[in-house]
Amino acid sequence: MWRDAQQSSGPPASAARGRHRSAEPLNGALRTRDVQAEPSDGRCIVAIKQEVRPNRDLVVYALYLLGGDTRRIHTEDVALKCFGLFPAAFSWVKYPEYPDKDIVRVALTDARKEQFGRLVEGRAGQKHGLSTKTRRQPTEDGWVLTQVGIQWVHGNRDMLQQYAGAGAIKHHRQKVLRKLKRIRDHMLFARYADSPERFHPMIGEIADLLRCRVDAEPQVWQERFNKLRLQAGSAEHEDVLDFVNKCEEAYLRQR
Repeated sequence: MWRDAQQSSGPPASAARGRHRSAEPLNGALRTRDVQAEPSDGRCIVAIKQEVRPNRDLVVYALYLLGGDTRRIHTEDVALKCFGLFPAAFSWVKYPEYPDKDIVRVALTDARKEQFGRLVEGRAGQKHGLSTKTRRQPTEDGWVLTQVGIQWVHGNRDMLQQYAGAGAIKHHRQKVLRKLKRIRDHMLFARYADSPERFHPMIGEIADLLRCRVDAEPQVWQERFNKLRLQAGSAEHEDVLDFVNKCEEAYLRQR
Protein backbone atom coordinates (compact mmCIF):
# COMPACT_ATOMS: atom_id res chain seq x y z
CA MET A 1 0.00 0.00 0.00
CA TRP A 2 1.52 3.33 -1.06
CA ARG A 3 0.88 6.82 0.23
CA ASP A 4 2.49 10.00 -1.20
CA ALA A 5 4.65 11.87 1.29
CA GLN A 6 4.10 15.11 -0.68
CA GLN A 7 1.34 16.34 -2.94
CA SER A 8 1.78 16.22 -6.71
CA SER A 9 -0.33 17.24 -9.66
CA GLY A 10 -0.85 13.69 -10.74
CA PRO A 11 0.82 10.40 -9.85
CA PRO A 12 2.23 8.17 -12.57
CA ALA A 13 0.13 5.20 -13.61
CA SER A 14 2.35 2.70 -11.80
CA ALA A 15 2.01 4.58 -8.50
CA ALA A 16 -1.74 4.96 -8.95
CA ARG A 17 -2.11 1.25 -9.43
CA GLY A 18 -0.01 0.64 -6.29
CA ARG A 19 -2.08 2.94 -4.08
CA HIS A 20 -4.78 1.09 -2.16
CA ARG A 21 -7.13 2.03 0.67
CA SER A 22 -7.87 -0.98 2.89
CA ALA A 23 -10.37 -1.29 5.71
CA GLU A 24 -9.28 -2.50 9.14
CA PRO A 25 -9.29 -6.31 9.33
CA LEU A 26 -12.10 -8.21 11.01
CA ASN A 27 -9.63 -10.77 12.37
CA GLY A 28 -6.60 -9.49 14.24
CA ALA A 29 -5.18 -6.01 14.69
CA LEU A 30 -2.84 -4.01 12.49
CA ARG A 31 0.45 -2.36 13.28
CA THR A 32 2.04 -0.13 10.65
CA ARG A 33 5.65 0.72 9.96
CA ASP A 34 6.92 3.34 7.50
CA VAL A 35 9.55 2.32 4.97
CA GLN A 36 11.16 4.85 2.59
CA ALA A 37 11.27 4.04 -1.11
CA GLU A 38 12.35 5.92 -4.22
CA PRO A 39 10.34 5.39 -7.42
CA SER A 40 11.77 6.07 -10.87
CA ASP A 41 10.47 9.68 -11.03
CA GLY A 42 12.44 10.68 -7.90
CA ARG A 43 9.40 11.45 -5.68
CA CYS A 44 9.57 10.33 -2.04
CA ILE A 45 6.98 7.67 -1.30
CA VAL A 46 6.27 5.99 2.02
CA ALA A 47 5.40 2.32 2.08
CA ILE A 48 3.20 1.12 4.92
CA LYS A 49 3.86 -2.41 6.06
CA GLN A 50 0.95 -4.09 7.79
CA GLU A 51 1.40 -6.77 10.42
CA VAL A 52 -1.59 -8.75 11.70
CA ARG A 53 -1.61 -10.26 15.16
CA PRO A 54 -3.85 -13.30 15.78
CA ASN A 55 -6.83 -12.70 18.02
CA ARG A 56 -5.52 -15.17 20.60
CA ASP A 57 -2.53 -12.86 21.21
CA LEU A 58 -4.81 -9.86 21.63
CA VAL A 59 -7.13 -11.55 24.14
CA VAL A 60 -4.15 -12.70 26.22
CA TYR A 61 -2.93 -9.10 26.34
CA ALA A 62 -6.39 -7.79 27.28
CA LEU A 63 -6.71 -10.47 29.97
CA TYR A 64 -3.36 -9.40 31.43
CA LEU A 65 -4.37 -5.74 31.57
CA LEU A 66 -7.58 -6.71 33.39
CA GLY A 67 -5.57 -8.49 36.09
CA GLY A 68 -5.94 -11.99 34.67
CA ASP A 69 -2.45 -12.85 35.83
CA THR A 70 -3.67 -12.86 39.45
CA ARG A 71 -7.43 -13.65 39.32
CA ARG A 72 -10.17 -15.05 37.09
CA ILE A 73 -11.80 -12.59 34.71
CA HIS A 74 -15.31 -13.08 33.29
CA THR A 75 -15.57 -13.61 29.53
CA GLU A 76 -17.79 -10.54 29.11
CA ASP A 77 -15.23 -8.33 30.86
CA VAL A 78 -12.55 -9.63 28.50
CA ALA A 79 -14.85 -8.97 25.54
CA LEU A 80 -15.40 -5.34 26.56
CA LYS A 81 -11.68 -4.79 27.09
CA CYS A 82 -10.82 -6.32 23.71
CA PHE A 83 -13.45 -4.19 22.01
CA GLY A 84 -12.08 -1.07 23.67
CA LEU A 85 -8.52 -1.84 22.59
CA PHE A 86 -9.17 -3.34 19.15
CA PRO A 87 -12.74 -2.49 18.04
CA ALA A 88 -12.25 -3.59 14.42
CA ALA A 89 -11.09 -7.04 15.47
CA PHE A 90 -13.78 -7.73 18.10
CA SER A 91 -17.01 -6.20 16.78
CA TRP A 92 -20.06 -7.40 14.89
CA VAL A 93 -19.80 -7.20 11.12
CA LYS A 94 -23.17 -5.59 10.40
CA TYR A 95 -23.23 -3.48 13.58
CA PRO A 96 -19.57 -2.63 14.31
CA GLU A 97 -20.52 -0.41 17.25
CA TYR A 98 -21.19 -3.57 19.33
CA PRO A 99 -18.58 -5.95 20.81
CA ASP A 100 -18.69 -9.58 19.65
CA LYS A 101 -18.35 -11.81 22.70
CA ASP A 102 -18.21 -14.98 20.60
CA ILE A 103 -15.04 -13.88 18.79
CA VAL A 104 -13.41 -13.31 22.17
CA ARG A 105 -14.60 -16.69 23.47
CA VAL A 106 -13.15 -18.51 20.45
CA ALA A 107 -9.84 -16.61 20.78
CA LEU A 108 -9.60 -17.48 24.49
CA THR A 109 -10.35 -21.11 23.71
CA ASP A 110 -7.56 -21.09 21.12
CA ALA A 111 -5.13 -19.55 23.63
CA ARG A 112 -6.03 -22.40 26.00
CA LYS A 113 -4.98 -25.09 23.50
CA GLU A 114 -1.71 -26.97 23.80
CA GLN A 115 -0.75 -26.18 20.20
CA PHE A 116 -0.79 -22.45 21.01
CA GLY A 117 1.14 -22.79 24.26
CA ARG A 118 -1.69 -23.08 26.85
CA LEU A 119 -1.40 -19.37 27.67
CA VAL A 120 -4.71 -19.29 29.58
CA GLU A 121 -7.02 -21.60 31.46
CA GLY A 122 -10.74 -21.27 32.15
CA ARG A 123 -14.08 -21.54 30.46
CA ALA A 124 -17.01 -19.50 29.18
CA GLY A 125 -20.68 -19.97 30.00
CA GLN A 126 -22.84 -20.48 33.05
CA LYS A 127 -22.43 -23.46 35.36
CA HIS A 128 -25.25 -26.01 35.59
CA GLY A 129 -25.30 -27.97 38.87
CA LEU A 130 -23.02 -30.76 40.09
CA SER A 131 -20.98 -32.85 37.69
CA THR A 132 -22.48 -36.35 37.35
CA LYS A 133 -19.00 -37.90 37.31
CA THR A 134 -17.07 -36.01 39.97
CA ARG A 135 -20.01 -34.56 41.97
CA ARG A 136 -18.04 -31.30 42.12
CA GLN A 137 -19.35 -27.84 41.47
CA PRO A 138 -18.50 -26.87 37.88
CA THR A 139 -16.02 -24.06 37.31
CA GLU A 140 -17.63 -20.66 36.90
CA ASP A 141 -17.18 -18.50 33.80
CA GLY A 142 -13.75 -16.91 33.88
CA TRP A 143 -10.21 -16.95 32.55
CA VAL A 144 -6.77 -16.62 34.09
CA LEU A 145 -3.29 -16.59 32.61
CA THR A 146 -1.08 -19.63 33.16
CA GLN A 147 2.55 -19.24 34.20
CA VAL A 148 3.44 -19.80 30.55
CA GLY A 149 0.99 -17.05 29.58
CA ILE A 150 2.51 -14.62 32.07
CA GLN A 151 5.97 -15.40 30.72
CA TRP A 152 4.68 -14.87 27.18
CA VAL A 153 3.40 -11.40 28.08
CA HIS A 154 6.71 -10.51 29.70
CA GLY A 155 8.64 -11.81 26.70
CA ASN A 156 6.49 -9.84 24.26
CA ARG A 157 6.27 -6.68 26.37
CA ASP A 158 7.84 -4.41 23.75
CA MET A 159 5.50 -5.61 21.03
CA LEU A 160 2.44 -5.31 23.27
CA GLN A 161 3.36 -1.79 24.34
CA GLN A 162 3.26 -0.71 20.69
CA TYR A 163 -0.40 -1.70 20.57
CA ALA A 164 -1.73 0.01 23.69
CA GLY A 165 1.11 2.14 24.99
CA ALA A 166 3.65 1.53 27.74
CA GLY A 167 1.45 3.14 30.38
CA ALA A 168 -1.07 0.30 30.47
CA ILE A 169 1.47 -2.39 31.34
CA LYS A 170 3.33 -0.13 33.78
CA HIS A 171 0.11 0.72 35.63
CA HIS A 172 -0.84 -2.95 35.89
CA ARG A 173 2.58 -3.92 37.25
CA GLN A 174 2.31 -1.24 39.93
CA LYS A 175 -1.02 -2.72 41.07
CA VAL A 176 0.55 -6.18 41.39
CA LEU A 177 3.53 -4.81 43.33
CA ARG A 178 1.18 -3.10 45.80
CA LYS A 179 -0.50 -6.44 46.47
CA LEU A 180 2.84 -8.18 46.99
CA LYS A 181 3.96 -5.49 49.43
CA ARG A 182 1.46 -6.84 51.98
CA ILE A 183 3.12 -10.25 51.71
CA ARG A 184 6.63 -8.83 52.07
CA ASP A 185 5.56 -6.77 55.09
CA HIS A 186 4.08 -9.82 56.86
CA MET A 187 6.06 -11.12 59.84
CA LEU A 188 6.01 -14.61 58.28
CA PHE A 189 7.93 -13.42 55.23
CA ALA A 190 10.48 -11.72 57.47
CA ARG A 191 11.15 -15.09 59.14
CA TYR A 192 11.47 -16.75 55.75
CA ALA A 193 13.91 -14.07 54.54
CA ASP A 194 16.13 -14.63 57.61
CA SER A 195 16.52 -18.35 56.91
CA PRO A 196 14.63 -19.90 53.96
CA GLU A 197 16.13 -23.36 54.62
CA ARG A 198 14.87 -23.48 58.23
CA PHE A 199 11.49 -21.88 57.55
CA HIS A 200 8.69 -24.02 59.03
CA PRO A 201 5.53 -21.92 59.63
CA MET A 202 2.56 -23.09 61.66
CA ILE A 203 -0.81 -23.51 60.01
CA GLY A 204 -2.35 -20.71 62.08
CA GLU A 205 0.31 -18.29 60.87
CA ILE A 206 -0.30 -19.29 57.27
CA ALA A 207 -4.03 -18.78 57.74
CA ASP A 208 -3.33 -15.25 58.97
CA LEU A 209 -1.19 -14.61 55.87
CA LEU A 210 -3.88 -15.91 53.53
CA ARG A 211 -6.71 -14.27 55.49
CA CYS A 212 -8.71 -17.45 55.84
CA ARG A 213 -9.84 -19.73 58.69
CA VAL A 214 -7.67 -22.63 59.78
CA ASP A 215 -10.62 -24.98 59.21
CA ALA A 216 -11.47 -23.55 55.78
CA GLU A 217 -12.13 -26.01 52.96
CA PRO A 218 -9.00 -27.25 51.12
CA GLN A 219 -10.33 -25.60 47.96
CA VAL A 220 -10.22 -22.20 49.69
CA TRP A 221 -6.62 -22.74 50.76
CA GLN A 222 -5.66 -23.85 47.26
CA GLU A 223 -7.27 -20.80 45.68
CA ARG A 224 -5.38 -18.45 48.04
CA PHE A 225 -2.05 -20.17 47.37
CA ASN A 226 -2.64 -20.09 43.61
CA LYS A 227 -3.54 -16.40 43.70
CA LEU A 228 -0.32 -15.51 45.52
CA ARG A 229 1.68 -17.68 43.16
CA LEU A 230 0.21 -15.89 40.15
CA GLN A 231 0.98 -12.49 41.66
CA ALA A 232 4.58 -13.47 42.40
CA GLY A 233 5.01 -14.95 38.93
CA SER A 234 3.55 -11.87 37.28
CA ALA A 235 5.97 -9.59 39.11
CA GLU A 236 8.84 -12.05 38.58
CA HIS A 237 9.55 -12.17 42.33
CA GLU A 238 11.20 -15.57 42.71
CA ASP A 239 11.70 -15.20 46.46
CA VAL A 240 7.98 -14.63 47.05
CA LEU A 241 7.19 -17.60 44.83
CA ASP A 242 9.50 -19.83 46.87
CA PHE A 243 7.97 -18.45 50.09
CA VAL A 244 4.44 -19.33 48.93
CA ASN A 245 5.52 -22.84 47.92
CA LYS A 246 7.08 -23.44 51.34
CA CYS A 247 3.93 -22.17 53.07
CA GLU A 248 1.80 -24.55 51.00
CA GLU A 249 4.08 -27.48 51.82
CA ALA A 250 3.80 -26.66 55.53
CA TYR A 251 0.01 -26.44 55.27
CA LEU A 252 -0.23 -29.85 53.55
CA ARG A 253 1.84 -31.44 56.32
CA GLN A 254 -0.31 -29.99 59.12
CA ARG A 255 -3.85 -30.04 57.79
